[in-house]
Amino acid sequence: MKNAAKARSDVVSTAARSGLPPEQPTARKMPGPAKPLNVLAPQVEAERQRIRSRFDTGATARETLRGLCELADNTIRLIFGDVMKIHETPNEGLALLALGGYGRRMLFPFSDLDILFLFENEKTEEEFRPFISEFSRTMWDLGFRVSSAGRTIDECKRIEEDNAEFHLALLDRRFLSGDQELFDKLDNRVLPPSEKQSRSFLFSQLHRLTKERLARYGNTIFHLEPNVKEAPGGLRDYQAAFWLRQILGDRPDLRGSTAADEEMAADAVEFQSSIRCLLHYGNARNDNTLTYEMQEEAAKRSLAVRDGIERNAAEWMRLYFRHARTLN
Repeated sequence: MKNAAKARSDVVSTAARSGLPPEQPTARKMPGPAKPLNVLAPQVEAERQRIRSRFDTGATARETLRGLCELADNTIRLIFGDVMKIHETPNEGLALLALGGYGRRMLFPFSDLDILFLFENEKTEEEFRPFISEFSRTMWDLGFRVSSAGRTIDECKRIEEDNAEFHLALLDRRFLSGDQELFDKLDNRVLPPSEKQSRSFLFSQLHRLTKERLARYGNTIFHLEPNVKEAPGGLRDYQAAFWLRQILGDRPDLRGSTAADEEMAADAVEFQSSIRCLLHYGNARNDNTLTYEMQEEAAKRSLAVRDGIERNAAEWMRLYFRHARTLN
């Protein structure tokens, strides 16, 4: 059964990625009030550019990520409804969920949309297969990088020991569209006891993945050109700490942080998120390495610095290391 779940996940992911054609998007007539792609695509792109322009003129990373997330959410709901109309299919038995960073509403400019197609059972999964391909292809045509998986509700509660990353990403689940009752069943009745029972496994896997990741970067925050996502002190450290609290719950030994600690962590996340936005926009891809060139650019912009003091790149990097130390 575990292999069957993985096989179906591969089918879903392949369907999603097959929607990245080299040619330009083509207009696709949709019934009812829906807009054809040659109308919708420019509107989506205009909103992307508006969000970028606001970031370039001083909007915070939090505002930028929220704007990108809302754009993705609204587009998904629109396309979901349109494709369901095309296939003349009610949405009972299928829910769309955001996972991982997208589930936490931390969607960076060139990050993937981590989406779970949640099915009531294998029968509904087979019925919705044409929908998955059409939906994913349309999202790709609109410029969204879709990374998807498919699971029945029973498969979600069974822990796949060789796929810990999926179960960790599922901790950040968020309803997007489709069958709300199906999501509520998963969120309120199916997963809580399963996650509680597998707490030890999730903790050990999170510890293993974090230890391996930090070792790849020499277990130090001090890099000449740091990776602001994966390196020690990067955003992945914040994500790991967030997951740790979700896994272990409100334990007394985890209540040591003060209001000042929380504020420092929030400032550090904003700082690192601002850098990652700058890197994505500057490189036009999901590139998270803070090169010397981008350090100069960040210092010139006084990126994520609110004191109004001009700094050279070396001085600005001292701020980076201070925030990295907070998250690490």
